[in-house]
Amino acid sequence: MDDQWDEPGRQRAAAACGEPECVTRARATGFASLVTGYLYHTAIDLHLGCLVGIVYGERRGRFEDSAVIRSSRLEGGWEQEGFRLYRTVNGSLYFVCDWASVELNSRFATFSC
Repeated sequence: MDDQWDEPGRQRAAAACGEPECVTRARATGFASLVTGYLYHTAIDLHLGCLVGIVYGERRGRFEDSAVIRSSRLEGGWEQEGFRLYRTVNGSLYFVCDWASVELNSRFATFSC
């Protein structure tokens, strides 16, 4: 269950070739029928009010696994079972599996669960 890291915020390259383990764990939580996609290495763009991250399991078929996406504007978010979920104004529900490292005073923010 432990992820292996080369440096803070970066998973070992071998794991990046497939689905990250945190995404696999998130899919097992029982939210699969509701979730639009699972985001890895995620940040919140404070200027645009949206999520930016690497998507996996996007069920609408718009994005392939490991595509970098920007969501539509966030409508709300909540924590459930130690994970963060976010609903967008377009009705998507994104499950944040992992947060990116961001610099203080940048336009991006992250949260710890």
